[in-house]
Amino acid sequence: MALDRRSWLWIPGRLWPSGRRAILLAILAGSLILLACLSGRMWHWYRLSAVDRALRSGDWQSAIAMLERTDQRGQNSAQWHYLAGRAYRRSGNAVLAEQHLARAAEYGWNGEEVRLQQLLLQAQGGQIKSLEGQLAERLQAGVDDTSAEEIYESMARGYLASYHIADALKCLKFWGDWQPNNPLPHLWRADLYQRIEKREAAMEEYEQVLALRPRHAEASLKLAQLRLELSDLTSAAGLFQACLDQDSENAEALLGLAECRARQGLGDQSQALLYDALLLDLTPGKAAAALARLGQAALEERDDARAIYFLEKSVALDPREAKSHLTLASALATVGDDQEAQRHRNAARELTDQHTRLVSVTRRIATEPNNADLRCEAGLILMKQGLLPAGAAWLKSAVQIDPNHQAAHRGLAEFYTRIGQPDQARRHQQIAGQHPAPPSTLPVDEQG
Repeated sequence: MALDRRSWLWIPGRLWPSGRRAILLAILAGSLILLACLSGRMWHWYRLSAVDRALRSGDWQSAIAMLERTDQRGQNSAQWHYLAGRAYRRSGNAVLAEQHLARAAEYGWNGEEVRLQQLLLQAQGGQIKSLEGQLAERLQAGVDDTSAEEIYESMARGYLASYHIADALKCLKFWGDWQPNNPLPHLWRADLYQRIEKREAAMEEYEQVLALRPRHAEASLKLAQLRLELSDLTSAAGLFQACLDQDSENAEALLGLAECRARQGLGDQSQALLYDALLLDLTPGKAAAALARLGQAALEERDDARAIYFLEKSVALDPREAKSHLTLASALATVGDDQEAQRHRNAARELTDQHTRLVSVTRRIATEPNNADLRCEAGLILMKQGLLPAGAAWLKSAVQIDPNHQAAHRGLAEFYTRIGQPDQARRHQQIAGQHPAPPSTLPVDEQG
């Protein structure tokens, strides 16, 4: 019988009948499909391993960026949600952290690991005093190094957020002694010392960070700002320039270097840096700072109209900066607008008084951490300045100490009214024993 060549697959050295050819093609196709599936899973596993490594090294910003790139594939992955919960917790985004940890538990991730992350989230969110015993027990029980570091980190965050200064210092010391090459304990000690206006101690801590990580941008920037406050212009300028060498669009470094150049008598360089900063996508506060410095320069050059133009824009963007009001008052007085000048002097005086009182109150809180009255006063001052989230944080810490503190509950009712949560507002109104308040006239600043 003649063979139909179309029913045969030619392979060098052999002839394969068409039936076997079909089997071979099916096996080949299946193998390719399996390989594609395995490749996708392997790539996903590789990405999640990279996220885990980033978290272990403390780089949660990179971890979040990688997670966002795998968002579609990760939605049904318990591990992906668990890592996202850890990353967002460490970045300070409590809402997303809570959501992802709940999904991780729903998809079957290790319950004990999820529970630890939820405890850490609660601790750093302000419930540290009620949870410190549980967390200390876990440390003493001998958790792995990664978990131990995260426990120290969350405890320190919780103490710092609730202004338990002595506890924060103790926690940071234990953490630093355990991990002497970790810059974070030094960085957070520096932040704590800045809060209580111990500048020299803060600078020593930032210098320790830079000894460990010479290119640490945050430590360089904050050390530069402290040096600028102390008028060490040469050192401050060098540190600001080092920040710009790493990131030419670092707005705070541009503004800091501009201030240094202005004080060094290099007005043209200062203004060029300020205009460079204004080309960036600045927050209102940073834009206001740049405009205020330009207004000050114009006033020094006796260009009153230009000074008023810049300073009015600055005050409109950030009405809480006393120095801007005072400089604007000087410019207005020069052109004979005494009424407006006096209004801005009054605003500057009120803001200065508020700042002085806030500094005094927070210093007392450092030595009287369980004084709910002081915490409430700090919160109400910040609320009056329009810093609603920051003020609410102080008020919440007051009611944690004294659950029936009426003034704090009234302040929280005001806060929730302003952000559009009437149910929460009513709850605090009821606790405070007051009738529903009329709409607030407080300014809103969601930047906090």
